[in-house]
Parts: sequence; structure tokens; C-alpha cells
Amino acid sequence: MKGTFLIAFFETLKQKVGQEKFQEILNHAGYKEEPIIFAISDVDDEIFFKILHSTSKVLDIPLHQITEAFSDYWIHEYTQKVYKKVYQLYDSLKDFLLDLNWVHEMTTKNLLHPTPPKFEYQWENDHTLLITYKSKRNLIDMVMSHIKAAAKHYNEKINLQKIQDNVIRVEFLK
Repeated sequence: MKGTFLIAFFETLKQKVGQEKFQEILNHAGYKEEPIIFAISDVDDEIFFKILHSTSKVLDIPLHQITEAFSDYWIHEYTQKVYKKVYQLYDSLKDFLLDLNWVHEMTTKNLLHPTPPKFEYQWENDHTLLITYKSKRNLIDMVMSHIKAAAKHYNEKINLQKIQDNVIRVEFLK
């Protein structure tokens, strides 16, 4: 997993729950202190998953609430500082989503062993896109949270639904 993703996740937690609660989450996950992570580091996925699940346990909230809070931070704050020019390439959520493979390729090209997710697309009708998510990480719910946050960024209304374990339906509303 890309280090920048974990850095943003840690920032989200610190911002939302404070340093003391963040430390409690780290302790619950088995870390005495915050792991040192660099943005371009290739970080073991297990670090993220341990801390994600510890966050749910310590805060006693469901995972989807955590992913939605993180996605809002990721799309509206963190990536606006780091990848703002990427968002400026697109006029709409639809254009952004359809180019996610390229976006991930460009933002991970300097990593030694990048393993970004891949997406396949199929139009169900003129306003409904089916996105097949392909990744061993099984973070489709996080992808859905990111899509919701990106829809806000592009000021668009959508209906979003997971129709299979790895398929999302995005209906673009007028």
C-alpha cells in the first residue's frame, strides 16, 4: 500500500479523535508509537488493516463510518494538497472515475512495487456505470466512500450501490 494513503489515514484519525485517542488506537493495534511512514514508501497492507479494525473497536463505530470520514478527508483535504492538479484534469465525476486506472498508474509510478487497484467499466445505460473493482485488498467499501466524496468534490448527485462483492453501480443524476 502506498505510504501516502496511511499518512492521510493517520491525519484523519488525529484530526477527528485527537492525539490521545489515536495513541489508544495504535496501542490496541499493537503499536507503541506511530509507525514511521514516508509518502512514497511501500507499506505492508497489514498495518493499515490492523489500525482500521482497531479504530472500529476503540471508537465502537462501524467500519463504513470510518471509511466515509477518511474518504472525506482524503478527497477534500489531503489529495487537494498533494494531487490537486489531477482533479483539475477532469470536469466531472464521470470523467474522473473512467480514468481511475490512469490516475493510479501516474500516482504510483515512482514506487518500487506498486499494486494499485484496477477498474473495469461497463455502461448499464446512458446514466449508469458499473465499476468492477479488482484488488486483493478487498476495499470496495472504501472505494464507494471515495466515490461519494468525489461526487461532492465535483458537486454532482449520484445513487451508489454495491451490487456484487466487487461491483459498484453508479447512477449519475441530473
